[in-house]
Amino acid sequence: MLLLVWIKGVLMGIAIAAPVGPIAVLCIRRTLTQGRLIGLVTGLGAATADGFYGMVAAFGLAALSDLLMNHTDLLRILGGLFSVLFGAQYLFLWYQSLWCQSLWYQSLWC
Repeated sequence: MLLLVWIKGVLMGIAIAAPVGPIAVLCIRRTLTQGRLIGLVTGLGAATADGFYGMVAAFGLAALSDLLMNHTDLLRILGGLFSVLFGAQYLFLWYQSLWCQSLWYQSLWC
């Protein structure tokens, strides 16, 4: 008896937590209007499309990872150069703010 209640609770939880997006609505509508087999085939088609999109994403990330791993030296140089330029800009702005705060210097640049 307790197992039956637990199974019903799990099924209700899954039913409530399932996202009802446009594909789920399409599957439900086709199941109700055209029968269980058409609804099942629609769901399998949606799952196949999702699997294909996942596969494309996984292979794309693998290719991007390979590209980045092949160019690590260049990426390190570019990252270091960016850090130096960012630090130089910060230092220049800090020095400019000190220069403009001094009372003896009046200019249009401040």
